Parts: sequence; structure tokens; C-alpha cells
Amino acid sequence: AHGFYRLRLGDGISMRLRAYSKSTVRPNKIEHLVFYLQRVKNAGVSFSAKDLAAELQISQRTVNRLLKEACEAEYVEQIGKGRSTLFKLKNKGLAA
Repeated sequence: AHGFYRLRLGDGISMRLRAYSKSTVRPNKIEHLVFYLQRVKNAGVSFSAKDLAAELQISQRTVNRLLKEACEAEYVEQIGKGRSTLFKLKNKGLAA
């Protein structure tokens, strides 16, 4: 069965991401993801899929799936292509 995670980033800001039944992303990793995204949001910096995978200690493929969905939902902006791709949180997609 599929469900959703609602990530709360504070200040009334939240994201909704799909959770897959065979997902390797456990609730404690989602919590870690929220803290990471809060730090990124507060710093106003971009990040790579590799950085996020290392931070969460999950596969880069899993991170790419999460980031693809976040980009499609306009929570995250993709900057560049290929190995040099970076991501940045979008204020537009982070409305309450």
C-alpha cells in the first residue's frame, strides 16, 4: 500500500511526499530529512543528491526518487543536469 509522509519544516511550511510499501526510507530517516531540509532552508544553499544520500545514509537512487517527486510537486528546484545537478528548496512550493 502507498501512503504519504508530511514533512513539517516549521513556520507553517510542509511537504507531502509519497511513501512506498517497499521503501528503504524509514520514519527516522524522514525525520533526519526534515532536519537536513530545515538547515538547507535556513542557510539558503543548494545541495546535491549525493550530499543528501550521505547525510541520510540511504542509496542515491532512493534520494533521486524523493527529489524527483519533490521537483514535480514544485517543492524543490533542480539546477543543472548530470553529475553537477544541484537542488534548492523553492519558497513557492513550500506554502502551508
